[in-house]
Order: sequence, then structure tokens, then C-alpha cells
Amino acid sequence: MKLSVRETFMLFGVILIVLFAGYWYLFLSPIQTELKANLLEYDTVKSQYDSQKVIIDSVDSLKNDLDALQAQVSDYENRLLPELDPEIISEHLVTILADNGFVKITNIGCSLPQYEQIQRLDGTFSPNSIQWITVNLKVAGTDGITPGGTDKIGYDQFIKAVKEIETENPDAIHVSSIGMEETNQGFQYFLISVDVFAFNLPNRMSAIDTTEPYINWNREAIPTGGIFGRPYESIPVSQIQAAYFRPFASEFAFAANPGTLTGGSTATSTPTPTPTP
Repeated sequence: MKLSVRETFMLFGVILIVLFAGYWYLFLSPIQTELKANLLEYDTVKSQYDSQKVIIDSVDSLKNDLDALQAQVSDYENRLLPELDPEIISEHLVTILADNGFVKITNIGCSLPQYEQIQRLDGTFSPNSIQWITVNLKVAGTDGITPGGTDKIGYDQFIKAVKEIETENPDAIHVSSIGMEETNQGFQYFLISVDVFAFNLPNRMSAIDTTEPYINWNREAIPTGGIFGRPYESIPVSQIQAAYFRPFASEFAFAANPGTLTGGSTATSTPTPTPTP
């Protein structure tokens, strides 16, 4: 049977359609399915990336905020002293006064530490607290007639020392009062009271500033060793009292004349044992 030209073209078209459909189902469809799966996986991974990037970006921003807050906390922690040591504080105040000519310190006194618990805005109390002491000093000036070439140390030098104390650490050190006493003997006494404040911070974040002069002992080390008291061999014979009671001796020692002891007391020639306490 011979096909017409029209039927031939129609048959050829059907064959092409069948081949294309077979190609589609055998090759293009699996590839398209795989591409869709890859695209879905990409969307998932891209979504996770975008989410993680937002978190990372926020962490960087939060880290900067945290660093700024930590610097602010450290600044507050170092405004007051980290501790109160009356000996070191007094020694430094005395040094400032001496540097201004007041080398004759006639009185140093220190109050007992005072404490105040910090109350939060919600009414609860923080474990942190503020503590303070008051150091009182009395020094002698030489502002009157001072024969012998003594430097004139008086009101001007005292005020200079006061201002130095006030400005060295204005947050922690406060001069609460000053005064003067006239002796009518050619000089005056000068009095100063200094309030010294410190933080008590159990969970302190910043390192303590070890260069702070009010927590550093700058004097030389205290000597140790040596002999206390006066050795017996260094006492002149004329000053030795033969009948002096010596608790550590097993018996009394007598003078050259055993009948008479120093001070006119009479004793027997027989040694008397040291009484047992």
C-alpha cells in the first residue's frame, strides 16, 4: 500500500513525537527531577546560610556591645579603691604632707570601716558593697618666729597639700574637713580629715591596678632578727642590782658583802631559792 505524501508526513510526525516522548521520559525527565532536587537542596542550604549569617552578624555586633559594656564596668570598678588598708593609706597621706614641708606629724587616727550594701532598682540587695574609713591627721607647722633657719611652713603649704590629696584620686579620696589650732608659741597645728572609699566586689571583672599608691606599701621592709632587750653583759657593774628578782634564775645572786643587799636590805649568808610562781 502506497502512502500519499500527506500520510507520509503525518507518519513521520507521529514517529518524531514518539521519539521525543521517549527521549523526554528516558532522559529529560530524570535530569529535570534531579535538577529540581538540587534546586530544593540549594534553597535549603541557602536558607540555612542566610540564617547563620544573620546570627553571626548579630554576634559580631553583640561582641562589640559586650566589649563596650566590659570597658564601662572596668571603669566603674576602678573608680574606688579595691581594698582599704589603713596603714598604707595613712602612710601615703603622710608622704604628701611631708612633701609639702609637714614632717612633724603629731597625731594619726583612723575610724573603723563603715559598710553600705548596694540596693538594686527592684529592691533586692547586691552582693557588692561600698566601704569607707576616715583618716584624721594633725601636723605642726613652723609659720611663726622660728630661730635657727627653719623653713616657714604654714597655711599656704597646708592648702597646697590639701589640694594635692583632693585631686590625686577624686572619686575615692575626699577631704571632709580641715582646721587650724593656734598655739601662741610661734606655730600652728593643722588638722585634716580624709574619707577614703573602696568597693567590695566578690565578682570583680577587671584586674586591680597595682600602681594605685593607696594600696602599695612603699616603705623599706621592716628589719627582722637581732636582739630584743638589753644583754646582761652590756650592763655596767654599778647598775646591777644583786638582789633583783629574776624569775628565770634557780637562786638569788648576792653582792660582794653577803650581809647587805642593794637598797639596805639584810640577808642571811645562805642563798635563798627563787620562789616558784
